[in-house]
Amino acid sequence: MSVKESKALVRRVVEFANRRDLPAFWKPFAPESVVHDATHDMSLEQFKQHTTMVFAAFPDFHWTIEDMIAEGDKVFCRTTFRGTHKGDLDDIAPTGKKIDVTVMQIARIVTNRIMEFWHYPDELGLRRQLGATP
Repeated sequence: MSVKESKALVRRVVEFANRRDLPAFWKPFAPESVVHDATHDMSLEQFKQHTTMVFAAFPDFHWTIEDMIAEGDKVFCRTTFRGTHKGDLDDIAPTGKKIDVTVMQIARIVTNRIMEFWHYPDELGLRRQLGATP
């Protein structure tokens, strides 16, 4: 898969998320893919549960790609996640506050499938914007 094709795949994933088309959003992820974040690794099923909770907590979210760099089988993105906190987010009850959070992500793509996904949102910034951390 070319770098250009890999970048296009990541752009489509973001577009599907912004349209709330979850079946299309999940399709590029290989069933055996692993998602890494700051605290632990997740299976695809665990990532689906987590992402579904985030989408419900921010029903008006919009994900914007700010920067994208690709080399070999990896695509790096600096993205911005914006939305209004209207549902439970882990231990944080809905606040009604608008958020603007930077997220760093890397997708390792093999044969049109995301095999590994590193996902690092600015958790401290998010919690501060929601008033959950001073």
